[in-house]
Amino acid sequence: MIGLILRYSNLTKIGIIIDEHSDCYQFSDDLWLEDTTLQCGMKIYFDLNLANKITKIYKENKGG
Repeated sequence: MIGLILRYSNLTKIGIIIDEHSDCYQFSDDLWLEDTTLQCGMKIYFDLNLANKITKIYKENKGG
């Protein structure tokens, strides 16, 4: 899924992602698969399990 980091705290390492349907999901930074720092407003991809919990978050796919 494609989403946007709506909120993220460097202190708690917890944030909120909003998807293209305006659904929000809470996450922790241990799900972030990249070496770059998470930032509010960052466009990302994320995967959900059957319980609608985020399983991994990664950078936008630039290759299409």
